[in-house]
Amino acid sequence: MPHDDLAARVERLRRELERLQRDAGHWDMLAQDFERRSERLVRQNQALDARISTLQRQANQR
Repeated sequence: MPHDDLAARVERLRRELERLQRDAGHWDMLAQDFERRSERLVRQNQALDARISTLQRQANQR
């Protein structure tokens, strides 16, 4: 393989690696965002469950 072809291939591979690294960073940010949202939804669900239990107890006492 001539030197120019090898250099061009190395450059293409380097650019592809950079693109993949950017994509990986993007997916990592999305995963972190999903995790935060998921944790918030779990807390909201727990608060709603507690409120429902309170309302059910109050209704049963009447």
